[in-house]
Amino acid sequence: MLARLKQFFLRNTSPKQTIAKNVAWLTLGEIFGRLIRMLFVIYVARILGAEGYGVFSYVLGLAGFFTMFSSAGVSSVFLRNASQTPKSRYEFFSVTFFIQLVLLILTIALVIFVAPLFSHIVGVRLLFVFASFLIAFDGFRGLAFAVFRFSERMELEALTAVVTNLAITGFGFLAIFLAPNPLSLIMAYAAGAGVGALIGTLLLKNWFARIFRCFQKDLIRPILLTTSAMFLTTVFGRFMFHIDMIMLGWWRSAEEIGLYAAAQRIVFLLIVLPDILAVSVFPLLSRLVKLGDSDRVERLMERSVILLFSISLPLVVGGIVLARPLLIFVYGQGFASSSLFLQLLLFSLLLLFPSRIILNFIFVHNKQRIIATSAGVGAFGNVVLNVFLIPAYGAAGSAIGTFFSLLINQGFLWYVAKRLQPFRTFRYLPRIFIASLLGPGILAYVLYYFAGLHVLMVILLSALFYFAFLYILRDPVITEFQSIFRRFLSSSHSNTQSS
Repeated sequence: MLARLKQFFLRNTSPKQTIAKNVAWLTLGEIFGRLIRMLFVIYVARILGAEGYGVFSYVLGLAGFFTMFSSAGVSSVFLRNASQTPKSRYEFFSVTFFIQLVLLILTIALVIFVAPLFSHIVGVRLLFVFASFLIAFDGFRGLAFAVFRFSERMELEALTAVVTNLAITGFGFLAIFLAPNPLSLIMAYAAGAGVGALIGTLLLKNWFARIFRCFQKDLIRPILLTTSAMFLTTVFGRFMFHIDMIMLGWWRSAEEIGLYAAAQRIVFLLIVLPDILAVSVFPLLSRLVKLGDSDRVERLMERSVILLFSISLPLVVGGIVLARPLLIFVYGQGFASSSLFLQLLLFSLLLLFPSRIILNFIFVHNKQRIIATSAGVGAFGNVVLNVFLIPAYGAAGSAIGTFFSLLINQGFLWYVAKRLQPFRTFRYLPRIFIASLLGPGILAYVLYYFAGLHVLMVILLSALFYFAFLYILRDPVITEFQSIFRRFLSSSHSNTQSS
């Protein structure tokens, strides 16, 4: 059994097993790592209060807006190119590394000298200096993650992510103990990110040892051409998700920003789930599209999108029902008034979850310019909606604007994806919706507001009901997991008998 576990979780033996293994490791790494950091952030929010936490969130949000210049999609371009042409992986990595280095230098300069000009909050200039170090370390760690994903060694990514979050939390507690203020907290984040970047570099020392001798200047132009479109996509994407915080800072108080940031952080945490699946599927999807295997591409897309809807729908329904008690449990009574912000933001999950797979699908078809155009339209729409909605409705208006701008953006991308490769998903949605309404919806409402159960117990029981209902209906997502699990048990039993 131990040998079989080692084979399943540390080796790549088949496409389904590899995806399942990668999902397992990324889920473990993200949930464990982010849970540690989220618990720490909750503690910090309680210590700093809404205003202090608002300053911290505003600086990170504004600095994060400028990270679009550091990422620019170069890691995604490397992952696609290396997956489709593995023999040139070291050459792609070398050129990507130097492009990333130049972009990081540019971003650091922008964060230190330009970002403070956008803020009217007093005394935040020094915070941006340390935020720039955080961005630089995260940039190198992101490049290391791209290599882990190409190699489909997500166990290394999980290890790096967990250690990074542990380091951030450890330095963070020390900083808060010594000086409980936003500056010390950002310094702790930067130090922890530095630990993560160091680990990623050490794990890929053989790759970094080749960056000079494998450098091919002929690859610079094609990579930059592809990266330019991805850069625009990154710019518009970052713009869409960070402009809310910036524009709220123009018209609203730091306290309201803190309340909105608290709700937004929960949504950002949930978005990790589709990212895990999208990252795990990407190398296989890229290879299948390169080979022109349309039948397997169709099946992979259908299963992936259905799985994401089966997760997002119950999260939205249950989140709307339990938003207030969940926020009180997580952040404390002082953040109860952000429940409306969370309820409105949760609707965006219905668009954000499948978008991860749809974006990758269009990208591997080399249609990144379409993605950039769609992202630009969505970002522009978000700004226009914010101008009209934030002055009148504050953070609630920002959440509404985010949803409708995403609807414009994702609606067009769905149309493009369907034209590239027809696949069917909506026929499976009725049973998922019914299960979500009965479990995370009605049952959760009754258990909390009438039976008086703790919010965590309500979440657990409603989730069990939801998956049991799908099991009874023989939902394809449940049967797919059953197939993988039975194959694992069968192989384990065979190995035991042979030994």
